[in-house]
Amino acid sequence: MGFLFVVIYWLILSSLIGFCLLRKHILLSLLSLESCSMGLLMLILLYLSYESSESYFYLVYLIFIVCEGVLGLCLLVSLMRGEGNDYVYGLEILC
Repeated sequence: MGFLFVVIYWLILSSLIGFCLLRKHILLSLLSLESCSMGLLMLILLYLSYESSESYFYLVYLIFIVCEGVLGLCLLVSLMRGEGNDYVYGLEILC
């Protein structure tokens, strides 16, 4: 199980590094945030399998991941319709 923890932590760390480095396009930022969320979900599932406690917590977390993805895609579509590109500097118009 030690190797599985290393893979999950590597997934989370690489997605956070990707989020910091790929800040030009919104779609790349959303993809790196989704991979970080999936890594955290795998970590939660692994922890809950060891503890054998309340297993409904991961479903609540999965619902939040889906809502975050939908809101990000709605923002991306509205920005693409208004501006014609998905650059992050275009977000200043939405404020």
